[in-house]
Amino acid sequence: MSNELRIIAGRFKQRKIKAPKGEDTRPTSSKVREALFSILFGRLEGAVVLDLFAGSGALAIEAISRGADFAVLCDKNKRAISTISDNIKNLGIEENTRILTYSWEKALEIIGEEGVKFDIIFLDPPYGIDIEPILKKIFYYTLLKKDGIISVEHDIVNEINPQELFAVIKEKRYRNTVITLLK
Repeated sequence: MSNELRIIAGRFKQRKIKAPKGEDTRPTSSKVREALFSILFGRLEGAVVLDLFAGSGALAIEAISRGADFAVLCDKNKRAISTISDNIKNLGIEENTRILTYSWEKALEIIGEEGVKFDIIFLDPPYGIDIEPILKKIFYYTLLKKDGIISVEHDIVNEINPQELFAVIKEKRYRNTVITLLK
């Protein structure tokens, strides 16, 4: 399997970025990324985004390529962080990004204490991780702007239960992958 991805659209269209080697990360396929960003069309210009399980940084980088102003990328995997740093440097978008090398719990705590709010939050955790505690923390720290969207990528087996915290606005299935959008 190649560990290179292409940016689909925007100012970095067709530029290649690296994906971390190994089994620890699972980059979002270009087909799923393309579908997700067509759903988010019109919401990216000037947006502030959070890519919580960033892996290669592809979701945040795609968002910046399509007009987002700023992205916070978080991952606890050192290999992923190294890859993200290289991708950001190669595209020259250091001023549009911030990288946090922490667990999702610690990253949300730091961001929450700083009072940062996001237009779009990408959650693409390793399959099998319970999303509910993550959504509770996002809600607790009020990290999502009033009209913001959370995009959760998960496998078909794990249903998303946002409780009363968030409402499901759309769900799209792509083979074994599901994108659930919450507001």
